[in-house]
Amino acid sequence: MKLQKQTVHVIDFLFTVALLVFFAASALLAVVIGANVYKTTTQNMAANYDSRTSIAYVTEKIRQHDTKDCIYVDEATGIPCLMFKEDYGGERYTTYIYAYNGKLMEFFGNDALDFEPSGGQEILPVTGFDISRAADGLYTLTITDTDQNTVRMYISVRSEGGPV
Repeated sequence: MKLQKQTVHVIDFLFTVALLVFFAASALLAVVIGANVYKTTTQNMAANYDSRTSIAYVTEKIRQHDTKDCIYVDEATGIPCLMFKEDYGGERYTTYIYAYNGKLMEFFGNDALDFEPSGGQEILPVTGFDISRAADGLYTLTITDTDQNTVRMYISVRSEGGPV
């Protein structure tokens, strides 16, 4: 019986090593691309959360207070505010929604007391908050988040003769 001698070719070894390097590079590229997609997605979600949540918060407050002679847009201590005036137990109270020190704030207090912007409850970080009365029963709300993304929304109320 004759023993067969196996011959090792350099090309076989180089092909195996090249295949391994190609696989490793492809895996690394897939991880880098996935990490970049994840980072971008989380940044966009955070930006959308801040701007859309603040819009939804203010919109819901307006819906809750949609009664005659309750909603006002004015300035308090030089700060543009959305105000809701209500009577509780024979006393007049006002809820203020405004931007102060980079935050959307809410302050609830008796009208006999002075409005103090720093005394409000922080809601979300924002860099801009503007609300104006566009027409009877229609308000324009503009909020700018910390990434300078601006969201504008028109809100109609039923108590002032707006559309049903």
